[in-house]
Amino acid sequence: MKQKIIAIICAMDIELEGYKKNLNNLVIEHIIGQEFLIGDYLNNKLVITKCGIGKVNAAAITLLMIEHYNPDLLINSGIAGGYAKCLKTLDVVVADQVVYSDVDMTTDAFTNLRYGQLQDLPFTFKSNVQILNKIKELKLNNNIYFGTIMTGDQFVTDYDKTDKIVSNYFNDLNVLACDMESCAIAHVCYLTNTSFIIVRSISDLIGSSDAFDYQTFAPIAANNATEIVNYIIKEIEI
Repeated sequence: MKQKIIAIICAMDIELEGYKKNLNNLVIEHIIGQEFLIGDYLNNKLVITKCGIGKVNAAAITLLMIEHYNPDLLINSGIAGGYAKCLKTLDVVVADQVVYSDVDMTTDAFTNLRYGQLQDLPFTFKSNVQILNKIKELKLNNNIYFGTIMTGDQFVTDYDKTDKIVSNYFNDLNVLACDMESCAIAHVCYLTNTSFIIVRSISDLIGSSDAFDYQTFAPIAANNATEIVNYIIKEIEI
């Protein structure tokens, strides 16, 4: 049976570290300065890289990953800020869809677009439904939530400001968390017809956590997401 290629993109080193120890027959490749770690994990070939923080970094490296490795599935793994009141620090959010929180083309010239939507593109970018359904069937010990993640080029700390955006524009989306990369990654996957899922663990609660909380919980949350992704790869036939 031919190996499936699974790409994993993280924004930061703390999100990447947990994957390195699982790779057998490790090979490191550099493409225009970007490092890709390639190795075997179970019956799959994993290609792992760090994209850096923010939408432009995420989009550029995602396209590079897809162009050179043509993955069967691309996974964005890492941490996020929790918005929904049901969430606690270290809970895990699996995105069924993602949306931009800082895109606004709602002018008289584009009356058919919603806030968060770019012309000629869908309002939200949806994860691979088959994989999502298989994840929902898994017996996971962690607190796992399925819903929408918002992406913008801001480290979000103001709950009232975030709540106003959700209430005004996204009250039909079950918004759970905010990050700075996932929608850009999903956007590129949409353009290239690449299947993707997004797994994020909550490092901080918007408006309720401080810098000390983030520094304390971010590495633990990153490892949380890694463990869930590894379990998904182990238990699900991609």
